[in-house]
Amino acid sequence: MQTGKGYYFLASPFKGSLKEKEDRYALSKKIAATFLEHNISLFAPILYNEALIDFFPNITQENRCQLLMPMNLDLLCQSKGMVLLKIEGWDTSSGIQQYLTICQKTHIPIYDLLPEALEFQIEKLAQIFS
Repeated sequence: MQTGKGYYFLASPFKGSLKEKEDRYALSKKIAATFLEHNISLFAPILYNEALIDFFPNITQENRCQLLMPMNLDLLCQSKGMVLLKIEGWDTSSGIQQYLTICQKTHIPIYDLLPEALEFQIEKLAQIFS
């Protein structure tokens, strides 16, 4: 059983080469599964967005952002906190910059997650979150 109500929001960069996108998707999937193993609900937009975007085969990157970002921001605002995956590109990602601005304005807690020793860091976050 999950403790408390709500979920955490996983912010991770997406743009990049096809290989980078695939790697970022796989890493986000692994992180979401690991949080779930610790009974922590985690919403990962990259996973949800990629499942939906198949229905828009001709969408441009700009239109993709215009379509998905309002939903992502709404979900972030309803979350218990943002887990920021600090992989290459996080600091130049326009989406993450929008997420950080919202978190600062609305006092949503931000929890950094580095790609090294993920399981250890997630266990520490699980203790904080419970």
